Amino acid sequence: MGESEHQTQRRLPQPRTGRLVVLEGPNEVGKTTISQALAHWLNERGTRSEVHSFPGRSPGSLGLHVHRLHHTPREFDVQGVSPTALQALHVAAHLDAIESIILPKLGSGINVILDRYWWSTVAYGTAAGVSKRLLESLISTELIAWGGQVPTLVVVLDRDTSVLRVEQTSFIGAVREQYRNLVQSENRRYPTYIVNNDGTVENTTAKIASLLEA
Repeated sequence: MGESEHQTQRRLPQPRTGRLVVLEGPNEVGKTTISQALAHWLNERGTRSEVHSFPGRSPGSLGLHVHRLHHTPREFDVQGVSPTALQALHVAAHLDAIESIILPKLGSGINVILDRYWWSTVAYGTAAGVSKRLLESLISTELIAWGGQVPTLVVVLDRDTSVLRVEQTSFIGAVREQYRNLVQSENRRYPTYIVNNDGTVENTTAKIASLLEA
């Protein structure tokens, strides 16, 4: 990341409760890779950090089943899932992870780097044509589960060189627009930024680390 030796060895202060750092954005922008790199960066500085994701893919978890049902519904003898029902399933998996994993980790002082947040429900649900009223109802349930916990930082990753199928271009454009709207509206509650991820993993991680330190 081009850090000096002094910067590499510097240890960040450990907060009493863990910090929630969210990485968001459309598919194929590198959220998983950057989440892991950021967790490594924090762990090297003495702040214990773990990566978790929504809906999640841990063996035996509800999130794994929701992920599989979303991407391979025929494995479950399901021909298809409506956009509204799909987002409701995702929120159910979120609730399970919030209560059983994320809040306990934060309460024990562990930083959680979260790959996706309720923002994905809004961005993808809206782009898919789910009614605003239904989405607001789903999100309000999830916000209750968070119990007032807000992120230390939300970063929306974007990538000009995303590899997209032609038929997805307009849909992903709509998703990106929703993310831009959320960055503006939610910035009143916690820090939100858009970070371009067209460079190296090291450079993108350094950008996010500087935002987190600030």
